[in-house]
Amino acid sequence: MTFAQPEKKAPVVSETAAAAKKTKVVFSDAQRAQNTGIVLKKMNIPAIELSDALVTYNEEVLVQPILELLVPIMPTDAEFKTVQTGIEGLPEGEMDDDDYDPCDLFIYLVGVIVGNTERVKSMLFKNAYRKQCVELLKLIDYFTRCYDFIKTNEHFKKFLSILLAIGKFR
Repeated sequence: MTFAQPEKKAPVVSETAAAAKKTKVVFSDAQRAQNTGIVLKKMNIPAIELSDALVTYNEEVLVQPILELLVPIMPTDAEFKTVQTGIEGLPEGEMDDDDYDPCDLFIYLVGVIVGNTERVKSMLFKNAYRKQCVELLKLIDYFTRCYDFIKTNEHFKKFLSILLAIGKFR
C-alpha cells in the first residue's frame, strides 16, 4: 500500500477578498490619514456627500455635532496641494474613488472648495447664534410678561400707593 501525496490545491480567493486586500493609494501623512479616517468613520458620511453639503450649505447634513467634528480635520492648503499633486499625477482612468484613501479623497474633495474652513466656522457660528437668539427671546418674553403683570396688577398698584403715602409722612 502506497501513500500518495495529496494534491496541493491553489487557495481559492474570492473576488471580494482580493478587492478587500487591494491597497489604497495614500498621499497624506500616515498619522493625519489615520486621525481623519477615524473621524470620517465616526461621522458615517461619504466624503463626496460632505463636500456637496459644504458647497450648498446643507444644514440637514451638516448638523452641529458633524460641524464640530469637521473643524479639526479640515485640510490645510499644503495638505491639499500634496494630495492634489499626487492624484492629478496618476494616469487617468486607472483609478476610481474607491482606490484612494478616504482621508486623501476627503482632503481633495473639500480642498477644492473655496473658503472651506470658513464655511464650516460660519455654520458653527450661525448655529450658536441661533441658540443665543432663542435664549434671548425667552428672556425678552419673560421681561414682557413681568412688565404686563406690573402694569395691570391692582394689588401692586395699591402696594405702591401705600408706599408713597408712608413716604410722605416721614
